[in-house]
Amino acid sequence: QALHHAHENDVVHGDFKPGNVFLTREEDVKIVDFGAAAALSGDSSRIPAGTPAYASPQVLAGETPDRRDDIFSYACVAYELLTGQHPFQHRSSLEARDAGATPARAWNLTAPQWLGLLSALSLEREQPPEGEVQRLQVGARDAIGTRDRDGLPVHRGPVEREPAQVHSR
Repeated sequence: QALHHAHENDVVHGDFKPGNVFLTREEDVKIVDFGAAAALSGDSSRIPAGTPAYASPQVLAGETPDRRDDIFSYACVAYELLTGQHPFQHRSSLEARDAGATPARAWNLTAPQWLGLLSALSLEREQPPEGEVQRLQVGARDAIGTRDRDGLPVHRGPVEREPAQVHSR
């Protein structure tokens, strides 16, 4: 919701990663460190920044970030939350793209949820559709499922986790 709000106000975070997301005692999610943020309608003379393991290939190549780059970063974090693994084994997206890598299927997602996540993890900027953040948000909530008596998430799906691996094309 925070990224969606920023995007609705023509702001791109520019460095979305786990270290910039906090959960409060009230279980509110807060995004911090908008130091790399850019106004979508603003001047493109700023130097794009991003954490290599979470930034899109376009940002790492020096292109001005846009909403799709935040969606890519959000998808990396979502994948990590859902599988316990980084989609590209913490390699930069440039390295993953050059290797032809694709993330292993997340076992705890339905086919539509997985396709939405995979679309958002696209290493080509043209592919992640607008509105993917909201679709991923619903998918993540569904995959996590209900909470136990202590308020902790109860995951649905198989007990055994399949390890996430990067596959080459």
